Amino acid sequence: MAAVLGYYRPLAGHVDIRLHDTPLYNSIYRFDDEMIVNSHVYGILAAYTPTMRIRRVDGVYFNTYLESFERVWASARPLTEDEA
Repeated sequence: MAAVLGYYRPLAGHVDIRLHDTPLYNSIYRFDDEMIVNSHVYGILAAYTPTMRIRRVDGVYFNTYLESFERVWASARPLTEDEA
């Protein structure tokens, strides 16, 4: 987590950053009606695993990942000043 926060710390105060302890099977980055979903594969660095760009066109795939994202987001805690 520390490595990821190193990349996102400069964005603190400009975007909402939350932390959670939920086991994830994907990293989901949401931008209004688009998402980037990076699948986690055991034993392989995220940079070498499949990434999908999903747009809200008909909503089928988008809504599946959106529901997952929103469940984790709702239970996550905001990044504090000490962590930023």
